[in-house]
Order: sequence, then C-alpha cells, then structure tokens
Amino acid sequence: MLELLALGVGSGSSTELLPSSFVLCQHTRPLLLIDCGPGVLHAFEQQFHQWPEAVFISHLHFDHIGDLERLFAICALQQHRCKLYVPAALVAKLVAKIDNHPAQLAEG
Repeated sequence: MLELLALGVGSGSSTELLPSSFVLCQHTRPLLLIDCGPGVLHAFEQQFHQWPEAVFISHLHFDHIGDLERLFAICALQQHRCKLYVPAALVAKLVAKIDNHPAQLAEG
C-alpha cells in the first residue's frame, strides 16, 4: 500500500509549517522524498530515523531545494547513498544555483 505523507505544508516564508514537502511511503517505509527545502531533512530524520534514499525536486525555488547542500554533506561525510531525481531541463540550472549559493559547503 502506498501513501503520501506531508512533512511540510507551508510556503517559503513559513518557518513553523516547513516548506512544502512530501514522502511517498510503502508500508510506512519511506521510498521518495519530494522536495527538500530548509528544515525538511531534519523533519525527515525525526520521522523515519534515517536519511532519504531518493529525492525528487519539482522545481528550483529555494523552499524546495534549500537542504540539498546539507544532503550532499551527509552523503559525502557519512557515506550515505541517495538518488536525486530532477527533471532534465532543470539540471544545469540546479547545478548553477547551488554552485553560486553564498552558504556554499559543496565548494563547486
């Protein structure tokens, strides 16, 4: 049985509700995190006690990609594997957006 769990239902300006994000689950097992805005990884880890194995990015507004750099650090430092699904038309723009972000941990 598949179910869709809302992790966040707010907008980019809502800190209490988290940015809009969802988790596709099968029998309570998380299969896919949909969007990864600021604070979403923490909420995911609190809910499931693990990091996501797959993330889909719907579009490039910061409230949907803000935690991607943190996810990159988790994958690099903890040797965690996570698949990232991004529409092909957005890949170059996403790379440029993260590469030019002022809080840059990924360093290019």
